[in-house]
Amino acid sequence: GRMVKFESAYGTEPGAVLVQDGGKISAPAAPAQAGYAFQGWFQGSASTKFDFDTPITGNITLTAVWTLNAPAVEPGPFTGTYKEGETVVTLTADVEHDASGLNYTYQWYKVNNGEGEDTKVGTNSQTLPLATVAESGSYYVQVTAEDNKGLTSQPGTSDSVTVVISKAKPDAPAADTGYTIDFDAETIDI
Repeated sequence: GRMVKFESAYGTEPGAVLVQDGGKISAPAAPAQAGYAFQGWFQGSASTKFDFDTPITGNITLTAVWTLNAPAVEPGPFTGTYKEGETVVTLTADVEHDASGLNYTYQWYKVNNGEGEDTKVGTNSQTLPLATVAESGSYYVQVTAEDNKGLTSQPGTSDSVTVVISKAKPDAPAADTGYTIDFDAETIDI
């Protein structure tokens, strides 16, 4: 007889199957793991799924191939007021994933509204601080997940949010009299 072993880094691993030389086996139930998608059983370094109609003529090991699902990511809408160079708006990426123990990579983008590629901004951080009027615009974030076995997801992309930062309006003086306002050498007494 011939032995067919199954190996899976995630989910439940099916037991080995003994088959007559030249016999065929049925595909076992697909393993499942939260946050991952099972892609199929592969033999060795093959780039295509194992064909379960193939006669088994030697001992083989079939390995489960998985992909890590993209994380779900959302920022919220923000509006701020510029004041003396302080950070007035902080965008935060809220990330959700069904798998645990993941490391995330963040890339923020400022939308260029059809004028070339969107601009990468910020560093690999869950937050993006904004403080100047020039930083007004629409932003989104792409988040990639990586597990402890080195499997990396496709990026999850948030919806874009529009940030409006405007200069603060000075407080108007009280409606009292006795003020002198000088406009380019014209003096107006109130």
